[in-house]
Amino acid sequence: MKTIEFIKKYQIILFLSFFVVVLIVLKLIYNNGNKNQVDDKVLIPTPTLSRLTPTKGISYEVLNDGNPDYPLKKLLPYSTDKFKIIGYDDPFILVVRIKSGTNIEVEKEIREWIEKNIPGDKEHKIIFTD
Repeated sequence: MKTIEFIKKYQIILFLSFFVVVLIVLKLIYNNGNKNQVDDKVLIPTPTLSRLTPTKGISYEVLNDGNPDYPLKKLLPYSTDKFKIIGYDDPFILVVRIKSGTNIEVEKEIREWIEKNIPGDKEHKIIFTD
């Protein structure tokens, strides 16, 4: 009688304990069966881009997080009514898409924006894309 009372009183705990034991046994069986496959697995290096070139249909990403060659990285992309600075093509080379106006007008506004964010900067170059 004590056994039946014990089972009724602790049936949920007994069920969960049994379930945990079954899961542990399954894990041990699964890991032992795949042990050789995991150890013999060949790791393939992930390819990385060293440079993005202006190409239609490709979104530009800013490269090398924290690299001093890309000082405006956290502010990009930057957009106004006249232009959009898409990102960097190379260190200190900004890729710009003109929405309206001429290259000279847009370049002047971009130089002002760069000067506001990096006073005295003379290194940044600007290239225009479609």
